Amino acid sequence: MARYKIEAKVLSQIRLNEDTFMIKVLAPDIASAAKPGQFCMVGTMPQHLYDPLLNRPLSIFDVESDGAISFLYKVVGRSTSILASKCFGASLYIVGPLGRGFSVKEGKAGLLVGGGMGVAPLYFLSKIYKWKQPMVMLMGLPTYKGFESLVDIFKKVSEQLWVSTDDGSFGHKGLVTELLEQGLSYLHKQSSKAQPVIYCCGPWPMMKAVSAWAEKMNIECQVSLEARMACGTGLCLGCAVPKTQKGYLHVCKEGPVFDAKKVKW
Repeated sequence: MARYKIEAKVLSQIRLNEDTFMIKVLAPDIASAAKPGQFCMVGTMPQHLYDPLLNRPLSIFDVESDGAISFLYKVVGRSTSILASKCFGASLYIVGPLGRGFSVKEGKAGLLVGGGMGVAPLYFLSKIYKWKQPMVMLMGLPTYKGFESLVDIFKKVSEQLWVSTDDGSFGHKGLVTELLEQGLSYLHKQSSKAQPVIYCCGPWPMMKAVSAWAEKMNIECQVSLEARMACGTGLCLGCAVPKTQKGYLHVCKEGPVFDAKKVKW
């Protein structure tokens, strides 16, 4: 699998709300090799003299035909604070595409379920699905305020975008998992009674609930896991999560996308 280590120039940086940003960089080699669900290790060194030392794993949000790739991220520490300060023309050091992405099933409808920042790898996947087969995108957010532009972005690639908010400020009031039955019913009407494939990313409790529901309904479920990473290539073994059988799954190399049945929730 092709992997590149490059210096990429920032094309744009958009602030979606107080602590959520969308950054776009020019990286043609990575763009041409990337698959939905893969990620990159993104760093700002050596401009900052190895402080912070480690790069940060970011899901590939979007890939464009001109070689641009985008990342959706939230400022939570020093690395992402520095990243948020980058503007047009600045340089980033990027390694990617990394990991195992989603396995898109030809001829099967897609039920995409994203919670919070977990929607990041699902936009790229939505574009793949858009013109090929039926799809429903379920998006769970804490509130609508501050996420209006993110909802609008997903509307461009999702004919059926259903949003839930914790406070009821937009769409369904409650958990995104409460929309699963409705989404499944809609897809059955669109593509006979064949079960769709669930593609899921978000908080651990949400993915656990989606996985349990999928198993009950006998539906294939692919989950994109998040974990702390130092290398992103399987060397440090710092991103291990328990699997249903003995041993561990390593998110960076064997994932980040897994069959939900293989994860010990």
